[in-house]
Amino acid sequence: MTVPEHLEDHDLGLAADLVTLVDRRMVLGLFAEVGLAALTGCGGDDTPAASASSSAPASATSAAAATTSATAAATGDCEEIPQETAGPYPGDGSNGPNVLTQSGIVRSDIRSSFGSASGTAAGVPTTVTLTITDAAKNCAALAGAAVYLWHCDRDGHYSMYSESVENQNYLRGVQQTDASGKVTFQTIFPACYSGRWPHMHFEVYPSLAAVTLSVPV
Repeated sequence: MTVPEHLEDHDLGLAADLVTLVDRRMVLGLFAEVGLAALTGCGGDDTPAASASSSAPASATSAAAATTSATAAATGDCEEIPQETAGPYPGDGSNGPNVLTQSGIVRSDIRSSFGSASGTAAGVPTTVTLTITDAAKNCAALAGAAVYLWHCDRDGHYSMYSESVENQNYLRGVQQTDASGKVTFQTIFPACYSGRWPHMHFEVYPSLAAVTLSVPV
């Protein structure tokens, strides 16, 4: 099965997702690992999908299934993930709202809105851990980088964009990597929508200071 080259690889539906995930081997955790359970596709199919798709800038990392080990980083063998679109609802100022300039965006628990918003996203509690490594330095842990994570709620709605939650900013947050290159977020499990499997998006910035300038690595 192939996808026409002239089509972008974002929001093309489940079939295109499968092609992208397999062709790029993103599910093998080339550059990052995410502590998620095996994901289940939409449409009532109970077959688990060992993948978590992501949208990120050129040098950012890709999410991987929880069942994938981090042996690549341990052995100094990793690859840079190909460039992808940031998704239609990044909230990073690239296509409208910019949550990254708001006080309170740096947090580990992203289930509730902050600032002037007060809503909380209901759903299955989920812990997400990503490990960021530096491919230019033999895959060494990248400490001090900033990771912006965002995703839809259990109804498939994105805060700041979807009509029902446009006044909320939950399920968005930034964390700085520790000495091991890790960041951890407390969130909820995202929904399927319009043929897409449950997925999360993220961008990696060189530092917290660069986040407010919206300059990803």
